[in-house]
Amino acid sequence: MNQAPTGGRPHSPIQGTNTLLIGPTGVGKTASLATMALAGIELFVVFTESGLESLVGRFLDDPPYGLGMKEVPENVHWHVLPQMPGSFETLAGGAKMVHTLSHATLLTMRDPDHLKHNQFIGFLNALTNFPDDRTGKTFGAVDSWGTGRCFGLDSLTGLNPIAMSLVIGGKPVKGPGDYGKAQDQLEKFIRLCTGCRCHFAMLAHPEREVDQISGGVKLYPSLPGKALAPIIAPLFSDVVKVYREGLKFSWATDDGQMDLKARNLPIASGIPQDFRQIVEKWRSRGGLVEAG
Repeated sequence: MNQAPTGGRPHSPIQGTNTLLIGPTGVGKTASLATMALAGIELFVVFTESGLESLVGRFLDDPPYGLGMKEVPENVHWHVLPQMPGSFETLAGGAKMVHTLSHATLLTMRDPDHLKHNQFIGFLNALTNFPDDRTGKTFGAVDSWGTGRCFGLDSLTGLNPIAMSLVIGGKPVKGPGDYGKAQDQLEKFIRLCTGCRCHFAMLAHPEREVDQISGGVKLYPSLPGKALAPIIAPLFSDVVKVYREGLKFSWATDDGQMDLKARNLPIASGIPQDFRQIVEKWRSRGGLVEAG
């Protein structure tokens, strides 16, 4: 492990790693986050979907699916984002509008309960002083953290409808301008996270899109609309396909159907799902684990 400079607190000459894991449900994306904590990095995860049980299970379940530990390590923290507002009554009201109003009317109307759809603002506020559901403590702003911490988002897919809800509320029809506004909010968020000093790990599900350069079909991280997905990969140090073959859970950085990237991982398939190899490569290049 790299040591701190003599006579002071460690200051890493390089920022933490930025990793984007892309894969369908059930291939090990959430469970792999546990290995960041095993690498000696304090892990903080915001869940926009029901992934907490997978993270906890990775530590507590017996091998081969879990690590067989007696308890979740103390350097693991999480916050589950509250669900978006809604009820069967509001769902029925929306269905009635779709049934009775024209498409043009639905497109131009404004949801009278629009201001209630502020979950994206709540999400960003949580990142200004991370609230740990496990201990009840707060840990300051994510953009103030050093390289001893990792912010994990599980997942981008769950954040997409939250960003869209910020724009349109519960309106049942989305216009082109609505997609643009939601994309803008998400792009600003991702750019800020990938520019922080702390490590950043974001999970996403794949979606097929037409490559505007080659004309072929590629898999991109699922996002509102089509404009944002191709520009996400360059913001990350490693963009990784997550997959499962039988009982073997792996990463890959060499799939031609996806825009992948390998800065701290080899260009290969069958890579173990383990953030420790990413952290060790980062350390070999001068990365130091800063406090906080």
